[in-house]
Amino acid sequence: MMAHTSTSDETGDEKYEYCRIYVSLSRARTLGLLADVFRTPFSRFGHAEDPEGLTVDIRDNEDSDARTTGSDFITWPTTVELELNSDVDSAVIIAKASNLLHVIWGSGGKAVAACDFEDELPWSGGISRL
Repeated sequence: MMAHTSTSDETGDEKYEYCRIYVSLSRARTLGLLADVFRTPFSRFGHAEDPEGLTVDIRDNEDSDARTTGSDFITWPTTVELELNSDVDSAVIIAKASNLLHVIWGSGGKAVAACDFEDELPWSGGISRL
């Protein structure tokens, strides 16, 4: 995982590089839903290299707590981490994160993005839906 989530390029424009999305669904269900969003197969460990220039990891959330109610997204069971390759435009990570959120919401799941560009995602990255 990267220590920072964005940088500035030579023109001073922000370049987004990383996003973590918390998902209320199981890792297996999340993997099944996102196979079409990322046009590449996932490893059995939930890792994929998207052809548009993203590294994707779908993981069990280490901070998951089944005892909490659904509103505390930090304890949801699954995380999806998106990391942008250095030579790829930030529009790719914004578009993929937006699409991913819509797919999860459309399946009846909940998802909230934690990244520097939440305000550029639908429903402020999902936090406005809670």
